[in-house]
Amino acid sequence: MKRLSALALGLFVVACSSTGSIGDRPAISDAVYKQAGIARSAWEMKDAKLLLGPQSESYVVKTTDGRSRTGADVVADLQREMDQTQQIKGLSVHIDDIKINGTTATVVSTQKLTRVLADGRTQISTVQQRQQFKKVAGGQWVADNSVEQLTASAEFASGPKA
Repeated sequence: MKRLSALALGLFVVACSSTGSIGDRPAISDAVYKQAGIARSAWEMKDAKLLLGPQSESYVVKTTDGRSRTGADVVADLQREMDQTQQIKGLSVHIDDIKINGTTATVVSTQKLTRVLADGRTQISTVQQRQQFKKVAGGQWVADNSVEQLTASAEFASGPKA
């Protein structure tokens, strides 16, 4: 369960924003935070496909144990997690670092999901991840379809690790 919840968190940082510069940081940040809003809606609606968007079939997640997960596997796992969720208490993202190199950027972020499970327990999942972005025509930044999880943890608010 820990791995699935962390995977779900890691997926919600899929974002949309010529040559990149420090002035692009706000556009990249806005795209990340906008996607966090979409993620919140996806969890509330219990719709895993909404979370990943139209690129769900081509999505790849590299987990902390080095395995790669396909888009179809990710959607199925996320849907199971969402179906076990009674209520979302909080979903937040913090951008830890943005490194821009020309028309590409690397974003390291930390997401935290607090949810009440069907059995009434409150689970808090946290994941730190790295994702690549590229600047496309019109100056918009878009995320590639892969996420690398750096750390992942989940615990119950009342104590034991998940």
